[in-house]
Amino acid sequence: MPRPSYKQIAHNDFEEAIDVLLTQEADLMTLASGFWLEQHWKVEWMTTMLAVSAYSEWERFIENLIYAHLCHDTSQLAATLGLNLPRKMSRDICEAMLTSRGYLEFRSTSDLIGYCRRWLVSSPFDLLTAAQRQSIDQLRLLRNHIVHKSRHSETTP
Repeated sequence: MPRPSYKQIAHNDFEEAIDVLLTQEADLMTLASGFWLEQHWKVEWMTTMLAVSAYSEWERFIENLIYAHLCHDTSQLAATLGLNLPRKMSRDICEAMLTSRGYLEFRSTSDLIGYCRRWLVSSPFDLLTAAQRQSIDQLRLLRNHIVHKSRHSETTP
């Protein structure tokens, strides 16, 4: 059996993580309609954690997918940076090149797509529909509001 590619591993890991979240959501709904019916704060807390977890899994997935695409062909990144790089590099080296100054952070799907067009020969994020992009952006805003509870996160559309 052939070894799975980094892209396949990223997809499989993301699907497994989402399956776990869906199971947790189903369990929560069962508890919310029965055992926790009078304890709304528990339901609210669990739903906020599910939202944070969902966006965290998305972030992990996009990072893994970026590294997987980059290690296959670094020519776009080399052109963007004006460097002479080997066409193929290890996933670890590709991750180090992009995170040597800190972690990857994208403020929106438009930001993600823009960076990936500069780094990757073929960006998988160009395939996101407008509705998908809007949902992801809204989930990010919700996550930021939950985690930071700042006035800015309350007023950001």
